[in-house]
Amino acid sequence: MREGYQKTVKTGLEASLVLIFFSLPLPSAWGSISFSLGVIFLLCIRYGLQEVDHGFRNIPPLTFPVIFYVGAVLLAAVLGINPRNSFTHADNLYRILYAYLLFSALNTVATLPKMLLAFGVTATLDALYALTPVAGTVAFRVKGFSWHPNILASMMVCMLLFNVVFLLFYPLERRHKIMLSLSGIFLLTALMMTQSRGALIGFVATLMVVSLYVDWKKAMLVGGCLLLLFLIQPSHLKARQISSFDAGTSGGRPVIWENSIEIIRDYPWGIGQDNFAEKFLQYAKKDIESGTIQAQTHAHNNLLQIQAEFGFLGLFSYLWIWKTILVYCVKTINLLKTVVSRRFEYLFLVATFAYFFAFHVAGLFDFNWGFPATSIAVWSLVGIAFWIGERKET
Repeated sequence: MREGYQKTVKTGLEASLVLIFFSLPLPSAWGSISFSLGVIFLLCIRYGLQEVDHGFRNIPPLTFPVIFYVGAVLLAAVLGINPRNSFTHADNLYRILYAYLLFSALNTVATLPKMLLAFGVTATLDALYALTPVAGTVAFRVKGFSWHPNILASMMVCMLLFNVVFLLFYPLERRHKIMLSLSGIFLLTALMMTQSRGALIGFVATLMVVSLYVDWKKAMLVGGCLLLLFLIQPSHLKARQISSFDAGTSGGRPVIWENSIEIIRDYPWGIGQDNFAEKFLQYAKKDIESGTIQAQTHAHNNLLQIQAEFGFLGLFSYLWIWKTILVYCVKTINLLKTVVSRRFEYLFLVATFAYFFAFHVAGLFDFNWGFPATSIAVWSLVGIAFWIGERKET
């Protein structure tokens, strides 16, 4: 009886995790509903599993930086320009729970491939949908199921990095290689058609860094393929990518950043979450009226946005959190590099670290930390990364 109960509970737990990852690339109403159902079911299962396993667990390395970050966000809300609005939109805080949820929920490494497959299926379907005429565009940029092309781009980068890492470095059957290759073609095409310059720069830079770390010969192959792809792509896509480094054609970002820095200077404790648009209109009034830039809801840069909203304490805690995560990932990757029996976990962690790297590179050009779908995916992967590091091989 007890064995049957354990099996049922663990099957439900695995199904919840798979449903959550299936829903991650779908920041639509349907995706949100299925994601929420997965989380609720997971919490219920987690509670029932306490009889046979552990319950909700803390992640010790993240405890103090996360507490500090939460404190900085709340302090900025109190001292900011519109406390009520800040508390109403303090959604950045609940997303942190996904790291602890995934860290607590995983029981066996066998669940990871199923979760990755679910994410890959949805991401590929999202890419295919984005390339159809019925999907709609934003200024000729595809957006798929997302409300903005940059969100779609972030999801494409995430799955592409997992595809590439496992294609190059994991012993797969031929049919699996063909499936991953076809999926990769659709994902890469959709990524290019989003015309998200930050995401593309992050993807290329990350791919080269990871390839060099794992195998320099394959890095040369990857570099050659990327160069060929850049040369043969349509001229309007090539021109937009080159414009990333041109202040006059990069969406007015230098001007946006200058005005954001002015806000930071005047509000060292932060203006509070979701108050940037209001304050930016005041500081950038001349530039907006002259047509140099348009009104903005964010600073197009993670670091500037976080410091503007949450002050220097918020930026310090954000950097502290990521220093802890990245150092932990590197240490775990080095420990697992020669452990043949944990090759899948090693490569999963390599791809995860690669996505974190790409996320931060793209975050120099956009506020991807503020995209709900992106930040939930990031926090979920953080939880898995720490679970892999803490798992004891049996």
